[in-house]
Amino acid sequence: MIDFSKPSPFISLDDQINVPGFRDIGPIAINYAQDELYVIDNYQSFYVVDTQTNTIDSTPITVSQYPNRIFVSKDGQTIFVCAKYAVTMINAERKFIEGTIALEGIDPYGVTFANNKLYVAEENNDTVYVIDPITQSIRNTISVNDYSYYLIASPDESTLYVSHCVNEGLISVIDTATDTVKTTISLNGNGKCPQGMTIVDSTLFVANSGDGTISRINMMSNLEIICQSSLLSGDQRPEYLVSSTNGKQLYVVHPDDERIMIVDIPSTCPTIKKDLDHSVFSDEREQSIFILDTDICENQPLTFTVSTDKPELFSMKPTISTSGEMHYQPNIKNSGKAQVNISITDPAGYCSASESFYITIIATGYKLSLKKKEEVQFKLMMVMKTSQH
Repeated sequence: MIDFSKPSPFISLDDQINVPGFRDIGPIAINYAQDELYVIDNYQSFYVVDTQTNTIDSTPITVSQYPNRIFVSKDGQTIFVCAKYAVTMINAERKFIEGTIALEGIDPYGVTFANNKLYVAEENNDTVYVIDPITQSIRNTISVNDYSYYLIASPDESTLYVSHCVNEGLISVIDTATDTVKTTISLNGNGKCPQGMTIVDSTLFVANSGDGTISRINMMSNLEIICQSSLLSGDQRPEYLVSSTNGKQLYVVHPDDERIMIVDIPSTCPTIKKDLDHSVFSDEREQSIFILDTDICENQPLTFTVSTDKPELFSMKPTISTSGEMHYQPNIKNSGKAQVNISITDPAGYCSASESFYITIIATGYKLSLKKKEEVQFKLMMVMKTSQH
């Protein structure tokens, strides 16, 4: 049991699922329709875990040899298990094998569905196969980077992500409309040997077996979200992960220790400072105030909204930069007290925050403004005289 008392992005480890009798436990998958967690071992056994009690509630189902991946259909009715030269299909409701897709000569190492196509990755030849699930024939092949490990499709099925277990940390991004690679995400050494992946809202979570961390990808920009501290998996060599049905936790498999760690998804949302009331002279230039208590993680998709009840007090209305600084410029002709309202929203659904405060604009005397103007004119005249001599 690990408790990180420090603020986000540190994680809090709440629980673990003990799996006595399991032998070399491997991939997991979650069925949101059935509210069940699935796990397999290297001895052809498929287990069902009750997510309410975190206990195994069924006898194992025997699948094909050397199972290595689990995928659940979007409707939650069918479970696909990748194994050597085959993909086994299991009825999720009745827990029996419905059929097997034979893949002669192909050792699938990852599987997912998108746009009515079955995608299968094979690690040994760096290829993703596109299979027609009705005819069970190969429709296309996609060349990707070395050591393809895991496949996952975006919720709208327009994009496919392929993790590659290499030290530089690579993830191929495939357009499912054209079945071509449109970009490659590099973790730049922040996550070594990325393997299992899961999606929560607009964030892709990646388990990095090489360094025990979990990377976060902004799926709108396909860039890694980098915070001051790494998100930890709770143990060494995490290989597979899924999110809980409420989207607040990750189930992370560590095969070496034969444990499933349950990790809280941390909020990466900064909080707004409450002591923001500010007073300035109306003839001063642009102002800036850092409004947040914590830094924004790089590539974090935050949206800021700013409004005021006295827009006439500003020659430049308050705005907030991506670094969390608020900028504004007082109107030299006006003075008064303006209420400013700030809100932060995160498309990934981690958080929202709002705060109101006041900016007081103080009128300046005419002589002070005139004196500044005269000083500038005098300096310009002196420069001109010097240049003539």
